[in-house]
Amino acid sequence: YYLAGGFVQNGKQVFQATVAMPLGADNQLFLDGQMMNEAQFPNTSLDVSHPVKLTAKSGSFTGTSDQAIGTINHEALNQPPDHWVGASLHIALGKVWVAETVKVIASEPGWVRFTFHESRDYQPRAGNTFFLTGKGSELDAPGEWFYAPAAKTLRFLPPGDDHPAAHVVEFKARNFAFDLRGKSHIVVRGL
Repeated sequence: YYLAGGFVQNGKQVFQATVAMPLGADNQLFLDGQMMNEAQFPNTSLDVSHPVKLTAKSGSFTGTSDQAIGTINHEALNQPPDHWVGASLHIALGKVWVAETVKVIASEPGWVRFTFHESRDYQPRAGNTFFLTGKGSELDAPGEWFYAPAAKTLRFLPPGDDHPAAHVVEFKARNFAFDLRGKSHIVVRGL
């Protein structure tokens, strides 16, 4: 969906627009066809092939299956108590073969705690790579954006020094161009 203008300057470098981004956790923003980053910690570059992540120094958990609560530790998590509550933790647990996104339920300087689906091979431990999103306070690097769904407010820190109106700004309006789940004998040509 093309965002034609509508941005006003909100602070020194941050621009803001009122828009309904429909996909929740699957929202994405593009500037001139290049995907921008949702505001995250730690900051990363716009090179999606080489993201910056933190590596847990240690990890632990209690409970089993869907009742598991995990904790990871890292010295860069030095924000005030409960700063990360409600944030999304993107983490590769256990043997780091599979990444998942979970909700943070508690945090203190040095650690975050989250709920997750525990299995023998996917438990919090040292070496798990992770980053966090979902906090407007982390909108602090060029190329980052943050969307507040209740207020329908998109804030964007463009990678250049110019106004977003000088560019094509778009957001994803659907997850699939077409959905063939449950269909048979379909041929797609000409893409």
